[in-house]
Amino acid sequence: MKIAIYHFLPSGGAKRALYELIKGLKKFNHQIDLYIPSDECEEFCDLRPIVKNTYDYKYVFPKFPFSLISFFLNLLFFERVQKKIAREIDQKKYDFVFINHCKITQSPSILRFLHTPSIYYCQEPFRLSYEYQFYSKEINKVPFWKKPIFELNIFFRGYLDRINAQKAALILVNSYYSLESVFKAYGIYPKVCYLGVDVDKFKPLNIKKENLIISIGTMKSHKSFDFLVEAMQYIPYEIRPKLEIIYNRKDPTHEKSLINKAKSLRVNINFINNISDDDLVKEYNKAKITINTASVEPFGLTTLESMSCETPVIGLKEAGTREIIDNDLNGILVDRDQEKLAKEIIGLLTDKERYLSLKNNCRKTIMKKWKWEYSAQNLNDFFTNFKK
Repeated sequence: MKIAIYHFLPSGGAKRALYELIKGLKKFNHQIDLYIPSDECEEFCDLRPIVKNTYDYKYVFPKFPFSLISFFLNLLFFERVQKKIAREIDQKKYDFVFINHCKITQSPSILRFLHTPSIYYCQEPFRLSYEYQFYSKEINKVPFWKKPIFELNIFFRGYLDRINAQKAALILVNSYYSLESVFKAYGIYPKVCYLGVDVDKFKPLNIKKENLIISIGTMKSHKSFDFLVEAMQYIPYEIRPKLEIIYNRKDPTHEKSLINKAKSLRVNINFINNISDDDLVKEYNKAKITINTASVEPFGLTTLESMSCETPVIGLKEAGTREIIDNDLNGILVDRDQEKLAKEIIGLLTDKERYLSLKNNCRKTIMKKWKWEYSAQNLNDFFTNFKK
């Protein structure tokens, strides 16, 4: 098949997922071309070496003095670029276009401009528009006089996210939780195409475990690192592990708040920014436990990565995490309760038999169900059925 790929993703899990899926599709001998509005799209998990042709439109966002005007003018100019890309894709007669997120509007506007059929992989809807918890946390940070501007921005981005997504011929999602979220947001039933993990990269190493807990993700409020820091106070100080937060992007205000909170609660905390995959694998292997406390996480690649390194994960009993962890078999699921989370951490730190049982089952689960080759095969099956 002749396939065009379009995305405007930042670094992070969604871009890693796209990279691994496209890499896995190579064995099916498709002609895959990449369309990107800017080469900044490929600073992380670069797709260019694994596709046939790359069309880079080298778009640079102009700077305007007033934030509201800047947003709408940038959006207007960026929509023009996407119209141009859509026209050129249509001229090349692809079988379909595989669309991924836009970091501005979530569902990219190119979906509205294409005449070529499109398959849209939606990691999640624009949550600021659809989930009050996200919205309330962010608007509380905004000065009073800027709140109307913020509200208009969120409303319009949510509107574009919805009308763009509704133009896709097929929407794929990463979990059954995301299926429900997409249906509520867009009124469309998507199909589930689970993601995976690179088992050759994320693997056990001969590294001694330390009294260390790690948690990974963008350092923003929805990852709930503050919840984890507060839970650590309930672990007796003499056995309390060091906490390490590994992130790719951050909200400086949130980081400062975490540092102050950790200091007041006597939690030994360390931050690591933008480490290589090799170093990330070492951190997984050094850690005793990985904790995932993100608010209603749609899926959770870091959970898979940790399990593939034989480091057990404690995750919250919500959203996509429930589809990965089998409680007390290959990890632990816990309610969003700090004392209960601390109790489970203490249990794993002190019960060696239980810890080894979970540790041994982590990798077995990954090898059975969560390898990227399974994800690529499922994606190719969707492509084949779509083309029929």
